[in-house]
Amino acid sequence: MRGRCIFPYEANRVYLNQGDKFIDVATEVGWMERGNSRGIALADLDNDGDLDALVTHQFAPVSIYRNDSMAKSWLGLDSIGNGTTCNRDAIGTKVIVDSSAGRQWREVQESNGFSAQGDRRLLFGLDRQTQKVQVQIYWCGNSTPEVKYLTPDRYYTIEQ
Repeated sequence: MRGRCIFPYEANRVYLNQGDKFIDVATEVGWMERGNSRGIALADLDNDGDLDALVTHQFAPVSIYRNDSMAKSWLGLDSIGNGTTCNRDAIGTKVIVDSSAGRQWREVQESNGFSAQGDRRLLFGLDRQTQKVQVQIYWCGNSTPEVKYLTPDRYYTIEQ
């Protein structure tokens, strides 16, 4: 191939879930750069409650896309296991949040990006929630949750 890539200058894709199908909204959100991308990691780089994106490329420096979406309520959790009954990274811990936006759950995972590692913290979108939300924490698969009531719009570090 003498220095050439099989798939040069491919368009990046950003898919939006429409319920019964996904549509590509890359152009609408400003992802028009062409190249040969290899990995993506999502992380809240500026701690404002929305996920920013880092995209790695085969032959170019990393691209950073800052998410400045409409301000809405959110809740972020950084979980730390006790190192005895749950690992220190709290991998396998399930968290359920009940709010006016409905019930959401997330699980702390060992890996969470495509050919990259994103933010390990859990992030919940809460729409316009202003009151405290109920948070149930099932440490490393434990069947009995630890229950907390937390105020939206900030990150919490929770230790087992």
